Amino acid sequence: MLRLPADGRTAESIGSRLGISPRTVHRHLQGLYRKLGVGDRVRAVLVARGGTGGTTVLNRPSRLTTGVMVGCDAPPPT
Repeated sequence: MLRLPADGRTAESIGSRLGISPRTVHRHLQGLYRKLGVGDRVRAVLVARGGTGGTTVLNRPSRLTTGVMVGCDAPPPT
């Protein structure tokens, strides 16, 4: 779910591509932000890619890790 926002797509564009409403896109993104411990799209992408901005996904085992890493083409955990 983070690949499309990371590419700069709008909620309308993401929703159209996934067949969901822009409001649903916003709700999904808000849920991801909450799980990642961040407040916005930029920090969520940074965290998913192993950067700064909150809890680093690569060092935090969870069912969310795989989806976020695959969605952002982040390197595998070491």
